[in-house]
Amino acid sequence: MAYYQTLIICIVISFFSTLANAETDTLNTRLGPINISWVSDRNTGYNAKGEPLNVVNINDQLPATFLADIYAKIPDGRRVNPDYIDTDSKSNLVIDNDFEGQATVSVTFLNEGAYFRNTFGYFLYDPNSPPQTFTDIAEHKIIFPNASKPNAGLLDQGDTVPLEITLTAGQAMGFFVIPNGWGFSSSYAELESSGYWDQAFYSLPHLNPEPDGVKQHNVVFYDTQSQLLVIAFEDYYRMQGDNDFNDMIFSLDVTPIGALEGINDDGTVTDTNYNVLIEEETTPTSSSSYYPSASGYATIMFEDRWPKMGDYDFNDLVVKYRYYLEKDINNKLSSLELKYNIQAIGAEYHNGFALHLPNVTKANIKSATLQKSGSTVTLQPEAAASEVIFILSADVWQDVSTSCNMFRTMPSCKNAISSEFVLNVEFNQSVDESSVGLPPYDLFIFASVDKPHGEFAGRQWEVHLKEFSGTSLFNQGQYGLHDDNSNATNSFVNSNNFPWAINVLDNFEQPSEGKDIQKGYPDFAQWVINSGASHTDWYKPARSVINYIYK
Repeated sequence: MAYYQTLIICIVISFFSTLANAETDTLNTRLGPINISWVSDRNTGYNAKGEPLNVVNINDQLPATFLADIYAKIPDGRRVNPDYIDTDSKSNLVIDNDFEGQATVSVTFLNEGAYFRNTFGYFLYDPNSPPQTFTDIAEHKIIFPNASKPNAGLLDQGDTVPLEITLTAGQAMGFFVIPNGWGFSSSYAELESSGYWDQAFYSLPHLNPEPDGVKQHNVVFYDTQSQLLVIAFEDYYRMQGDNDFNDMIFSLDVTPIGALEGINDDGTVTDTNYNVLIEEETTPTSSSSYYPSASGYATIMFEDRWPKMGDYDFNDLVVKYRYYLEKDINNKLSSLELKYNIQAIGAEYHNGFALHLPNVTKANIKSATLQKSGSTVTLQPEAAASEVIFILSADVWQDVSTSCNMFRTMPSCKNAISSEFVLNVEFNQSVDESSVGLPPYDLFIFASVDKPHGEFAGRQWEVHLKEFSGTSLFNQGQYGLHDDNSNATNSFVNSNNFPWAINVLDNFEQPSEGKDIQKGYPDFAQWVINSGASHTDWYKPARSVINYIYK
């Protein structure tokens, strides 16, 4: 028996030794296996903390204020400037088509501020025919299995790895981070998993899992003085993280720098799509942005039977909207414009629609107007509330025209979408995003006053997105009744975390009257169960069952 036990052990050891000796491997992800390999020798090139043994520290050669200049652009804990992740901004290395010769690249670790023990690497691709999914990438090349500082890792600012490859005209280099890929139980070069979201995040935005408009995961800056590029990553799912884009920061030394598309041989920039690290001294100016985009619309929808589940068709009120935001020279919100249309009302009850601006005082409202039904009226914050609440509609049924019992939820009764409403709000003192939050802010519905609303009537009844717990006029004694299971983390959710309000960053085709959203959009349940980390395209028309959708 001892002989056979010894034989089995030897076979097992031999099997795993064979795996360990392989220079390439596969890593299973949510879309299937991907090919991975290592910049350094897999077996002998890394220490137990996942640090490459061939690192050379060049910190004394970096600009003295390099890291400070970077954090001035992407401060910790603050949402990244949207201009830096604009779809036209450079996020990869692309070799100029007219470049003659060969270019080399070295990567330098600068800093990280991540809870995860992330894996960082690169891949090559054809910029004229980029991979359509991340499984199309021929090879994921791992540079730092564990891109962490002590004690989680051993990397220090300035630790540099030469990639020992050459790039020629018509090639491009992209980058990826596997969030918590090295994890909390790995050693040497081996990875623990394919990441917290079962895939890497990429410098090619379309490979990432988020909805359109929030797929970017990295910024690139060019320092004209040192002629180094800086690449910084957000390592968390965009809909859940802080979006400060400084969880991992590296510099890239491309030699010669003129090999890159849009950069001259002398290091000057000809392509305005590069984010320059240190700008020439200019007079600070204000800025503006849109949510979700300048041409697109987001959609917010509500169920009005809370705290009961009701028919869960999510068409009791459907509103498509867009924000236009103006910021002052300190990047604080100075005014906002909300344009919206009522897309559907599938409710027997009468509901109002309102906007709550968290942590804004009434005294700080300089002006507020609402364009409605061809006229502009001045708005005052709701008098009975202690916070700033603008009543956009006391009864949404009064804002649409239809002869039907429902508005745009019954295929037998067609109506055009409502006319556009426009709210404009200007502040006396600009507001920091860290206090007021981010769009869509707190849009919510409430029971119209003096109208029947079942068991829960009057202004004290409200339904919000799960991130918000209700205004000062909301009766919190309604929590926990019937199907509601609100808790310290999420409000207006049931015991399975299913909400009564949803926001998507795109157009949305609402279910027909009485048709459960889970039948019209079969991936909805998994999106909810996984807290938005998977099935992020659940609301797309291609993912719907047409028989359950209003057309």
